[in-house]
Parts: sequence; C-alpha cells; structure tokens
Amino acid sequence: MVRSHWWWIRRRGAELALAAATLAHTAPPAPPPVTEVVFSSTRRVALRTADRARDVPLLALVEDLLARLEESLGEPFPAPPGHPWLVIVEREPATNSPRAIRVADLNTRGMGRTLRLIRPEELPPSAILVSLVATMVARHVASRQPPAEADAAPRWPPEWFAAGLAGTLYPAPRQAWLRRAAEEWSTARDPPLEELLTVPPGHADERTLPFHTALVNWLRRRPDFPRIADQLLRAAAAGRPIGPVELATAIDASWTARDLAQAWDLALGGLRRLETPWGESTLRRIARLRETLRLDHGEIPVALPPETPVPLSAADLLRAADQPWVPPLAAQMLAALNHLPLGAEPELNEIAADHRRVLEALTVDSAGQLDRLFRAVHRSAMLRRLASAEQRLDDLEALAAAEEPTTTPEQEVEALIRRDAALFPAAPAR
Repeated sequence: MVRSHWWWIRRRGAELALAAATLAHTAPPAPPPVTEVVFSSTRRVALRTADRARDVPLLALVEDLLARLEESLGEPFPAPPGHPWLVIVEREPATNSPRAIRVADLNTRGMGRTLRLIRPEELPPSAILVSLVATMVARHVASRQPPAEADAAPRWPPEWFAAGLAGTLYPAPRQAWLRRAAEEWSTARDPPLEELLTVPPGHADERTLPFHTALVNWLRRRPDFPRIADQLLRAAAAGRPIGPVELATAIDASWTARDLAQAWDLALGGLRRLETPWGESTLRRIARLRETLRLDHGEIPVALPPETPVPLSAADLLRAADQPWVPPLAAQMLAALNHLPLGAEPELNEIAADHRRVLEALTVDSAGQLDRLFRAVHRSAMLRRLASAEQRLDDLEALAAAEEPTTTPEQEVEALIRRDAALFPAAPAR
C-alpha cells in the first residue's frame, strides 16, 4: 500500500510538471509596452515613446537642432499648427536591429516626414544627427512641392547636403570632421566630388561625412548661402539630380564644373587655416557647461508646480528629488551634459563629473521607501558636492577671464561663419 501511495505521488508530480510546461508554452505573449506622445515646448515636435523618462531629453536636442537649422537656411521650419514633426523611438521587439528609418507618410500635404529610431542608444551619434537633420530638411523640400505632388511623389534632400548641414551645426563634430577632411586631402585620399554628390539617402558614412561637412561648411561661408540652399532644395523638390554642373551653376551662373572642382580643391587646402580660430576658449567651454546645467522655460517639456523656480539647476532638482517630474528632467540635463565637449581641462571635467554623479542618482525613480530614505540621508552630502563644484567653477572662470581678457562674442562659431561670408562676393541673382 505504501508503495502504491508513493507511485501515485510521483505520477501526479510528473503530470503537474507537464501541465506547467504546457501552460508556459501556450501562455499569451506579454502585452506590448504602452506608448505615449510627448510634445516639445513649441509643439513643433512630437515624440512617441514607451519610455518617457529616457527619451524626453531628445525633444530638447531636436528643438535646438531646429533653431540652428533655421539660422543656417535663413527660413523657418515648416511646422504649421496641427502638423508637428514626429520622431518615434522603438525598442521592441529586441530582435530588431538598431536603425534610423526615414518615412514619408502619405496624405499629409507633405508634412508627414517621420523619423523612426530603433534602439537609438546602440546607433552611432553621427547616424542619429544626420537622420534627424535629413528628415527635417525633407519638410523644407516638401514645402517647395505642390501639396498633391508632395503626397504622390515625396522627395528627399540630397544626402550630401543634409549630412553636410548636420556636420556644421555643432562646433565639436564640425571641428573633428573638418580636421579629418584636411588630413585625408593632404594624403590624396579625398573622394572625387562627383562621388560625394551622388551618395544615396541614408548612406553618408564616416568616410564621406567629413567631406560632406567640409563642402557645406564652404558653401555656408558665402553670403548668398540661403539663395544657394533654396535653389538646391527646389531642384530636389522637382526631382532633379544635383551633380557638379548643377552645383556649379547654383553657386555662380558663370561657373563650370571645372571652376567648381578648382574652388573645391582650394577650399580643402584651406581647411587647416580655417579650423584653428574655431577652437573654443576655456571661458566659452565654462559658459556652455553653465548653460547645460540649467533648464529654462523653453527646455522643460513637463508641467511643473506653480511655485517651482525656473530656470532649474541640478541643485533645484536635488532639493525636489521626491517629485515625479524630477527623473525625466534630470535625464534631460544628464544627456545634454554627456554630449558636451569639454576639452582636456582636468578641473572642468572633474566639475562635470560631480554633476554627472548627482544627476545619475536623480534619474532613478525612487518609488520604494528604502530608496527615498537613502536619498534623504545623502541629499545634504550631494548638495555640498554641488556647492563645492560651483565654487570651483567660479574660481576656474575667474582664472580663465584673467588669462583671456579679450574674449568677445565674436568667437562664436556662427559669428565666425558670418564674418567669413562677408569676405566673399555674392554671386549675381539668377
């Protein structure tokens, strides 16, 4: 009897194990993450994401890109009310490879130019920057098409133009790519101009991007660059390819492809002379760090209590650490800090590292009681760390000001471009 009893237990155990295995295989898949749409402060950009705290900082980057692009092209970004530009961030399923996909949505009167970023944290920053700018510029192309045609035959800007614009919008990548283009040219490894002008959409890479940047940087130094850009965008809207002949005549009606080739070679040869004045001073890097470590009204994409002081510093976020809006804003400030070029100044990098450690702690949503207790105990220590970092930053700024008394706003890169443009005669209007 005892023997049969244990046999029954073993049999029931096997049956239960089999049933559990069957349920595991037949259980419905986990529901997809819930996505939400977040708008930028100007409501010109919309972000669809399933991880708001992680991705909201992208809105501030995009708004900054839009402002820089508007300045470079000399025209506002086409974003009429009710037609925000959409960026979609996706991370599921995990089998999808990291990509940046530019999408033309139909029946949107040309305003549907969407960028899908799949697992963007695994993409090279240059690929994200170029894709963002190319999709933005596509709206400028669409605005030059009749609405019906923009839906039926959506056009994209030339890849060399979009990639080159992207490369010129920020000082740090611009300097790095111009330096590399100069080095490649000096060893006769620069690609032919025709090859640069025929790169397909989405195929600008680390080999061609330095030269695309150098090419558009050279064009931007001309006082008539807005006219040249408009002509190139109109050609793209009409579906006309832009080769050396077309680019030459867009620059100057009297130019031939040979004239363009000679001018381009001179421009490459002059890169070593041009890049030197663009190195940022210590004072300017300190100013950029201060700007990064504060959030003003237009950079805050979430609703704040009326009594919240604005602009917000890292210390303000730390004092309000238990509020639900702190983690996304800390993540936004941290992302901007991580993308800020600070050079090799050890003291400046140590100050940034102190702020980075505090911001990393604030990006964690402390819903648990132990987390809140830990943060409360260490809050005073972190506030002292920030106060010490601010004092050291003040001292470093005073020392840099004493060593560089002639620093003026003219050292801004955009101001230098405009100053250089005045040295070149404008081509006659066509």
